[in-house]
Amino acid sequence: MSHETKVLTNSLRLALVSGKYRAEEYLPPVRNLCTQFGVSFETVRRGLKTLEQEGLLTSEARQGFRVASKISLASSHSPVAYVTNHLIDLSNA
Repeated sequence: MSHETKVLTNSLRLALVSGKYRAEEYLPPVRNLCTQFGVSFETVRRGLKTLEQEGLLTSEARQGFRVASKISLASSHSPVAYVTNHLIDLSNA
């Protein structure tokens, strides 16, 4: 995946997870995204397909890309950490 595609994909992923686009809402047309991000049609198409594979978007023929009905943070490749204050004594291990 090219650098431009990664940047575009990460920007769109952030917009989706942050709620800029609501569930079931269509994204702007691909040509508009090309202009907005200053990249080629193919770069936008690859980025959108990546997000579709991640489950953040669905595509509909002749309609465009629609935000998935449920977007979870787990599908956005966000790291998960559990922090506790419980200390385990490993001196006998």
